[in-house]
Amino acid sequence: MADRVSFDTSFLIDFQRERAQGDGGPAQRFLRSNESARLCLSVVALGEFAEGFADPEHDLVRLLRTTHELLVIDELVGLAYARIARRLRALGQLIGGNDLCDLCTSGSRRLRCVTRSLS
Repeated sequence: MADRVSFDTSFLIDFQRERAQGDGGPAQRFLRSNESARLCLSVVALGEFAEGFADPEHDLVRLLRTTHELLVIDELVGLAYARIARRLRALGQLIGGNDLCDLCTSGSRRLRCVTRSLS
């Protein structure tokens, strides 16, 4: 079975921007170097990305829904979220709720979560 990889909204936005600009930036390079990976996406990341489109049936949103395994929020995600949020808050390093939810959704399935691409 091919590796599975999950993306957060920052990666999706970077990829969309690269496609619009016609450059082969880091998001596109990552995808090319991981062609055999099974693509996954949390429902939270899907919602955040789809928010940028007036029509939820926009071609790019539909493409994500049909080419990515959608990861739902379940009990394991909720408990991981609580545990990690408590720890980060105690350290004064709490991150945004959607980002944390994406990470917990991927982590509960032992998936690598790819975020903002760097050059």
